[in-house]
Amino acid sequence: MLKYSVNFIGYNSATQIASDCNSITFLNLGTATAYIEGVPIISNNSIAIDGNECEYTNDIFNLTFDTTGTQNLVVIKKSYVK
Repeated sequence: MLKYSVNFIGYNSATQIASDCNSITFLNLGTATAYIEGVPIISNNSIAIDGNECEYTNDIFNLTFDTTGTQNLVVIKKSYVK
């Protein structure tokens, strides 16, 4: 049996997000459209990238926002604990 932790991280401006996890979810809680690698996430929607057991990714995702509205993206990461 593998143990994992879950982290919630909020972002309110354009940045790069290091994944370093098994699965990652991008949840847009703002009114501005968020973009992960150019893929739009409209308000109150999400994109999830899930891994299988024992898989790990260390990709870096580019986050940008529309210039109108409230910018509020929450990233939820599932990471294995040693």
